[in-house]
Amino acid sequence: MNKIETPQQIHFLLKNKIKPSIHLEYANNDFLETSFSKKTELLSLTIASIANSGGGSVLFGIKTTKNKPSGFSFPNTSTFTAEWFDYYLNSFIYNAHEVISVKYIAINSENELNFEGSDNNNVRGTIIAINISNSSHTPFMALDKRYYKRSNNKAVLMEEYEIRDLFNKANRTDIDLFGIMNTGGVPILENGKFVKMTFYPRFLIKNISSVIEKDYKVEFYLPSALQNANFDPLQQYFSRFEDEYTVFSITGKSPLFQNELATIVDAQFIVDKGSFKVFEENEIIIKIYYSSGMKVKYYSLRNTFLYKQDLLQYSDFAEYTIKEINQ
Repeated sequence: MNKIETPQQIHFLLKNKIKPSIHLEYANNDFLETSFSKKTELLSLTIASIANSGGGSVLFGIKTTKNKPSGFSFPNTSTFTAEWFDYYLNSFIYNAHEVISVKYIAINSENELNFEGSDNNNVRGTIIAINISNSSHTPFMALDKRYYKRSNNKAVLMEEYEIRDLFNKANRTDIDLFGIMNTGGVPILENGKFVKMTFYPRFLIKNISSVIEKDYKVEFYLPSALQNANFDPLQQYFSRFEDEYTVFSITGKSPLFQNELATIVDAQFIVDKGSFKVFEENEIIIKIYYSSGMKVKYYSLRNTFLYKQDLLQYSDFAEYTIKEINQ
């Protein structure tokens, strides 16, 4: 789940009545107004359980009705300051600043959240968002010296095997796709139409664990109809054909250190009117293999690769294809 840091994200949650989940919890002002000991213990259970379940967010200042967000109940930010949260969170989360961030989201005249079903139009106040990242340093212990996870939208005690598995997670590598760069196309135009659109994406991976990864490989699946066999930087990694895809296999040449980014491949593919249907209906597939497991990522070609931030349309292209031009 992405960090919640903007009024627009709060608006989305309330307008769409997004229920609490494994990764999301709402807390109204009453929660923060309880006795100090009860408040700190309950909050530690909530935060630790979310941290042990892959991360998420706790939002203070949103009340719920029938388990759905229904309006605002703003906390007193002069009492619950950033310094208070910093001291409190560090009392039970080791290196809390690396795992948790506290964001104060102002709801004011410039970003009023007026939505159907709300009884809080024209409100002024602040939402406190505690964002908890997915950390390899789990499990985290609550203030009562026990371990919790999220289940049925609440904190429940973890089983011994679950605790043991999280402890082992700290010794396992984890690699993920960090992002796809250069997703904007480069066109050749004639009479205001695209003769062809060429993309030069760069794919980056990241070691998101606390362990050095020495052995990893990435397989990159590109629809064969879009492939340019003359693009050597990609073609050198050719592995095989698989159904309608050409598969390229790239093995890591050096260790990937903790939080290190690496470019796995610079690719190229071409779209014209003749291949647009393939571009529109298919995906790029990326498989990441590493010593602790593997991941598969799917990216819609048409929704990922754009021209001037707009989706490509079939009508944008000239009638002839690249093959016809080269004849």
